[in-house]
Amino acid sequence: YLMKKRFLLWLRFWFWIDFLGVFLSLTLTITYLVWGNYASEHLQNLWSNLAVEIAGVWISVRIIDFLLQRSKSFRKSRFQTLDNLNFFYRKVQDIIIFSTLHEADVQVLGKEVVYFDKRWGNRKKQFYKDEKEQIDLLMIEMNNIYQFIKSQQDKTDPDVDFKNRLKEKAYSFSEKLEVLRLNIWEETNPDN
Repeated sequence: YLMKKRFLLWLRFWFWIDFLGVFLSLTLTITYLVWGNYASEHLQNLWSNLAVEIAGVWISVRIIDFLLQRSKSFRKSRFQTLDNLNFFYRKVQDIIIFSTLHEADVQVLGKEVVYFDKRWGNRKKQFYKDEKEQIDLLMIEMNNIYQFIKSQQDKTDPDVDFKNRLKEKAYSFSEKLEVLRLNIWEETNPDN
């Protein structure tokens, strides 16, 4: 499925550029090698220069697109990671606000912790060293909060001590998340 999707995307956006770039440069190169000796020196120079220029333009376009896509992926990955951490925080806030522990809430938090762990391995390369350290600390806190909530899941009405401790943990998490958010925005800086 992924291969088909990539092929259709290539067909839609890159087919004509690749076709013209490769086809024209190869055609001009091959015809130059086969019939170039029969042409005047001026035509030989024009012929070979045109083949090299078309190939150079095609390669340049592909390199520039690769760099732009990489930058876009870099930014998107960083902001998606922030969104995932923010989703976890909002779910914990929901538990605090509504003062109930439903099985579904605990499952969603558990899935979010597992999902984040799985995605973090792929996204880690998009972050700088200090951001990685901050996210690792947030992951530890995510696990601690999840385990703390899970330990109380059998109780239908959590006690006040539980709510206060959860508020403290959520507040600590939100402070670290805000520092990370500022750090990522500073490094990514979409305004410049």
